[in-house]
Amino acid sequence: MPSFGNARVFKMAKGFTGRNKNIITAARARLEKALHYGYVGRKLKKRETRSTWIQQINAGTREHGVQYSTFVRGLAESNVMLNRKMLAELAGSEPLSFFSLVQHVKSLGVEDRRQAKIKANREAKARRRPTSSRASRLNPGPSHFAPRIC
Repeated sequence: MPSFGNARVFKMAKGFTGRNKNIITAARARLEKALHYGYVGRKLKKRETRSTWIQQINAGTREHGVQYSTFVRGLAESNVMLNRKMLAELAGSEPLSFFSLVQHVKSLGVEDRRQAKIKANREAKARRRPTSSRASRLNPGPSHFAPRIC
């Protein structure tokens, strides 16, 4: 904590209750805690606000059948330079403008990376899977772990 004189500490601790406003050691400790809470609170406010914007955008995109991640990726690929604050504002107050952005992303044919990866894995499994009968899959044949008969 920066070094404050007693007068400045008492001035800053004016709204505190009990000893925290008129005993210097208690006031200084409580003030340090209050300043820390204020610092953390400012960071949390930014985080929560961004999270709210993302939820609003996600709600708007899901109405039109597009996932949030697909929408944001499509905007990035087409160099649409709108931040999340403005996108959330459009989703809430200008639904037709937001719909045109969603249609633009749909026209690009951008696929969600996760969905593309799942699709690629399924195709790879289909290529590896033998097309033999069920009996050969259930009884794969002799194994080196089978007991030896002498």
